[in-house]
Amino acid sequence: MDKSTDRSILDMMNLEPASHIHDPTVTEGSHIIYSNEHCFIIKIQEKPETVQTLKEPEQIRVKVMVEYEHDFPKTVKIELTSDTEIYFNFLFECNEWEFKRIKTNQNFFIEFREYPDFIIKNFTRLNTADKFLAAFTIFSENEGRLDIIRKS
Repeated sequence: MDKSTDRSILDMMNLEPASHIHDPTVTEGSHIIYSNEHCFIIKIQEKPETVQTLKEPEQIRVKVMVEYEHDFPKTVKIELTSDTEIYFNFLFECNEWEFKRIKTNQNFFIEFREYPDFIIKNFTRLNTADKFLAAFTIFSENEGRLDIIRKS
């Protein structure tokens, strides 16, 4: 192959910067409002009485997306993924109706329109010098629970 053939093959590939690649988790009308990696403690609970904690913390990518309708949140999504473990992919999706249930269970004193900022505030706390810790528990039903805990 000569250099002109190599050049034409590269031209046909039409490569674009990664910033132009569409993120499949971002649906029409959604916006990524937070994206960062944090160190998580991963726990696995296959039975109610048995919890296994992985020996090493895992770097987890956290992405928070919001779909707005008339400048108010319609849906909030939190995506947790790992670059080293392809099967670690959890997505939490919440609308205003679901938030009311969460608000009651968690005793939140915020409204749904404040929920995206509340989420970002809590993930940002993980950057605070060893005062907060992220733990994610995986249950046997392929569900998980995220806890952000203040260290004592």
